[in-house]
Amino acid sequence: MDKNDLNLVLNQFHKHFTSCMDKDIPEFLYQAFHEPRPKLEYAYFFSQTKDNEDSAFKATREIKEKELAEKFVIDDSKPWLGYSGYASWKTKMSFVGAENIVGIPLPSETYHTVMEAEAIISFAKEKGISNMYISAPPFHLPRAFLSAISCALRNYKTLNFFAYPGAVLDWNEEVVHNQGLFRAKRIDFMKSELERIDKYQRKGDLVSARDALNYIKNRNATSLAKE
Repeated sequence: MDKNDLNLVLNQFHKHFTSCMDKDIPEFLYQAFHEPRPKLEYAYFFSQTKDNEDSAFKATREIKEKELAEKFVIDDSKPWLGYSGYASWKTKMSFVGAENIVGIPLPSETYHTVMEAEAIISFAKEKGISNMYISAPPFHLPRAFLSAISCALRNYKTLNFFAYPGAVLDWNEEVVHNQGLFRAKRIDFMKSELERIDKYQRKGDLVSARDALNYIKNRNATSLAKE
């Protein structure tokens, strides 16, 4: 992500900060887009609607070219709520090598970001994975990252997640997001994403931004110290 796009994303999120009452969200947002880039084995790409999936595929190519990950993990479901499905994504990501694409099952048919994060935790536990990238389009990345951290803190505290922004697509294009239920310009999703963070924090599904920042601090002290 270039500097202009980064500034646009952060400014747009900050513009709508009142949509989320967590006072530490601005610091968390900054961190999500200024993550270190260690070389890891696995990277997970959160499911997106067909309108936004190119963000994931371009990020996959970036990560592959930079040799930041070896295995590329995606939801192995059939098409659902705008997601094109595992077979379609695997074909479109074939440039990394079919043997390097890993599908993971989702635990239920109630599809949402936290549920995907729970599936990642189960997969990581089974494989003994200790470090992993998670990637989502820039407007979705903060909630995806916070969801992954929340699930790790509940169920696998030694798993270190690192955020990698998906590629920027046309901000002013009107597209479908949120399980195919919400249509707007991409630039307008920042407000709705902050509202969802606030909603799911209030429900207890997501931890506070301060808890997430403490997780990142501990992660850096343990994982990056080994680099």
